Amino acid sequence: MLFSIVFLLMGTVGLTGCSSDDNDNKEFVEMGQVSNQEGEMRFNSENNQWYIYTFTEGTYDAVRLYYPIQLDDTYKTDGQKVLFSGTYGAIDYVAGTPAGTEQFVIKLTSISKK
Repeated sequence: MLFSIVFLLMGTVGLTGCSSDDNDNKEFVEMGQVSNQEGEMRFNSENNQWYIYTFTEGTYDAVRLYYPIQLDDTYKTDGQKVLFSGTYGAIDYVAGTPAGTEQFVIKLTSISKK
């Protein structure tokens, strides 16, 4: 009986853990800046979020994903090449992200279509 109660409580705690909205409620802590970075707009359909995909030429797996705060609808086109600058910070794990990929939330200071 005691085992059943403990198991039930553990399941309840697990179900109320993290949500995909957790990043919206966290304080932005700056980790670094990017300036005139080239990237490509992509859409994460699992989380219904837009991000900017970047990679380092000549590498196999140096990939960074930047999830913009308050992205203008003008740039919400899958595959759109962009040039952007901003300040980035930590973000919780985003479902559907390949292992080894770095990901951040970003406050854009500028963005333009290429």
